[in-house]
Amino acid sequence: MTLKYVGAGFVPGVPARDLTAEEVEGHGGAKALIASGLYVEDKPTAGKKADKDGE
Repeated sequence: MTLKYVGAGFVPGVPARDLTAEEVEGHGGAKALIASGLYVEDKPTAGKKADKDGE
């Protein structure tokens, strides 16, 4: 799962930008990053190919 950066701050050690699935797992997982309020799940929109294998 990729995450989109929406915050106006940062979590120490985590890039303040959109994160790839690999980065999400390397920085504590999606649940913790979303709970910080700085990231949201990057859901596919019309015209954007859905990622079927969760990467």
